[in-house]
Amino acid sequence: MDERAAQLAAPPPFRRFRRRNLAELCLWLRGAEIGVFLACGLAASAALGSGELPTEGAIVAAAVATLVALEVLRLSAVQGQGAPSHRPSIALCEVGVVTAAATVSLALHHAPMGALLRWDASFAISSYLALTLLRTGFAERLRRMLGGGRLAVNVAVFGNGAAAAKTIARLQTSDPRLIAVVGRYANGSDSGPAPVRGGSRTLLSDCRLRIVDAVVLAMEEEGEFRRVRQILRGCVQDIYLAAELVEFAGPGARAAALGPAPLFLLSERPLKGWTKYTKVALDQAAALLLLILLAPLIAIIAAAIKLDSPGPVLFRQLRVGYNGQLFWILKFRSMYHHEADRLAKQQTVFADPRVTRVGRLIRRLSIDELPQLINVLRGDMSLVGPRPHAPGTSVGGQRVHQLLDDYDCRHRVRPGITGLAQVRGYRGGLHTVLQASDRLESDLEYIRRASFWLDLNILFLTFFREIRSGRGL
Repeated sequence: MDERAAQLAAPPPFRRFRRRNLAELCLWLRGAEIGVFLACGLAASAALGSGELPTEGAIVAAAVATLVALEVLRLSAVQGQGAPSHRPSIALCEVGVVTAAATVSLALHHAPMGALLRWDASFAISSYLALTLLRTGFAERLRRMLGGGRLAVNVAVFGNGAAAAKTIARLQTSDPRLIAVVGRYANGSDSGPAPVRGGSRTLLSDCRLRIVDAVVLAMEEEGEFRRVRQILRGCVQDIYLAAELVEFAGPGARAAALGPAPLFLLSERPLKGWTKYTKVALDQAAALLLLILLAPLIAIIAAAIKLDSPGPVLFRQLRVGYNGQLFWILKFRSMYHHEADRLAKQQTVFADPRVTRVGRLIRRLSIDELPQLINVLRGDMSLVGPRPHAPGTSVGGQRVHQLLDDYDCRHRVRPGITGLAQVRGYRGGLHTVLQASDRLESDLEYIRRASFWLDLNILFLTFFREIRSGRGL
């Protein structure tokens, strides 16, 4: 086995430990600090006893304190790469601001002065101690993660010549615990500043293995730039452009930086921050709840399938998922076992003889997809997202990714059980280029607009309209 094959066979870094992003860690810290303020406020109210503070006033005080704390915590992110400082003076200032906001709110609700002063003292002391303890623990955890390399952004630089040399030199002056250059990639002859790890296809493979967290394009030929951008279109990594190549930036690019390196951001992950975490929370909670509530229906369907034809209840089929990675999607078996098409080489058609009697019913009601809730719990899929297609999906004998330039962009989020295209009525097989184009347009619109509330809206519309193929959003 050669060196490259050994690299691909070995578990990628994210399999050994969960990589973290410093900005996301700070986001979690801020959320924890808001929880500290609320918990200390409720504890201080409980210590006073019932009746000493107006109930509605306590609620308003908590809300005002939370909003003020959010702003104060955001403004206090002054240490290093955005990590909130754990200095006692900073914590004292934040406690003072939040206490003042809550005091004003309670005073406006005519809280007795004696009770208000006792609440202030109890809240200020408890929240200061808890906040200091939390931030000290966070600083220690951050130190350990930095030492273990879990916060480093692994950057790949693609290109030859002066632009690549300058970009690598700038990136290498940053703290290696936060930014690490994993290699230089280039096609064709090598005339660059560092050894070449591989070409564009190697870079694509490393992106899909998540060896790379961000890519900086520093090639000086526009044609080569366009080709590499097309190859990386479906990757979830942030894509940057070297500052010297501003003429390639295009109207959608914006100024950005990785450490000391000035760059242009060409594309970024669609789901970041709280949007990412609220989506994961909705997926996991709703999938588990639905599996519990629908357990009797699932048992009835399983029994009907076993009675109708021999073979397993569940059927696995290969699909393309997040970041272009393959996974096995689960369905209730709707075809005769000996006719099963695990690689989805032939699309199902109307009155398909391969489909069983029970299969026709569950496919008509769209309940053959229920086992995909297990895929959601496993992290292969989301409740809402573009429907996953089989590898090599074709329309009119031609691969769909060759017909539609932006097709691979739909892999930048996890595939879903339902999606914007489905609630708009775009369901079933792909038989024409127009069908594929309409679905892709809706999928890309979902990726641009992705949010917790849009997911809830799509789930609501799916429940009431997907079976009838309504018009959707």
